[in-house]
Amino acid sequence: MARIARRIGLVDGKAGYEEIQKKLVEFIPWGAIPKDKEERVIGLFWLFAKHTCNARKPRCSECMLNKICEKII
Repeated sequence: MARIARRIGLVDGKAGYEEIQKKLVEFIPWGAIPKDKEERVIGLFWLFAKHTCNARKPRCSECMLNKICEKII
């Protein structure tokens, strides 16, 4: 999650855990997500980080956030 927060410019490279979590909570529209779906959204975000926005070979062309990402290859 930290990698995504940094790549889309929510935080800088020196941000700690607390700041990253705060910015991600602000970024994701939690008010629009039903409470019973929150865990699923977190899981999907984790899968996105693992399979699309991975560290070594990010799949930027397939990424839904590529228009706001600073990593574009």
